[in-house]
Amino acid sequence: MTENKEQKNTPPKRKQRKKPTRKLCRGCDEIKEIKHFYKGGRGANSFQSRCIICHKNYTEERRQKFLKLEDEERKTQGRPSRKEELKEKRNGFKKLPKESQEYILKYFGAVPLTRIARHLNLNISTLHGWKRRGLICQEG
Repeated sequence: MTENKEQKNTPPKRKQRKKPTRKLCRGCDEIKEIKHFYKGGRGANSFQSRCIICHKNYTEERRQKFLKLEDEERKTQGRPSRKEELKEKRNGFKKLPKESQEYILKYFGAVPLTRIARHLNLNISTLHGWKRRGLICQEG
């Protein structure tokens, strides 16, 4: 009786699948030995759907297609260089209303930046950054 109780408490054993020895390649539609396929997924019996040769060809074709599309896209869109992008980009100073820009340029150097920042309700570190980058400078 003790043997029957022990058998009831143990979980049933899983049936182990046999490892396949041959597989159909999705690229060339040939049945090949399993050693001609890359491993795929987590399972012990999991392999890629294309053989190694077809897989390499497929990835190279996709890579070339992607590079070609990227080149054509650049040509058609006329993507500007990094310098052109930086020149065209409107910074925070240029986004300010004209009156605020004129006020900053008028009083820059004559009045402390903290007073200008307080008057325009700006962050002082923003003004310091603009000064450091040369966006606001003394006239004359």
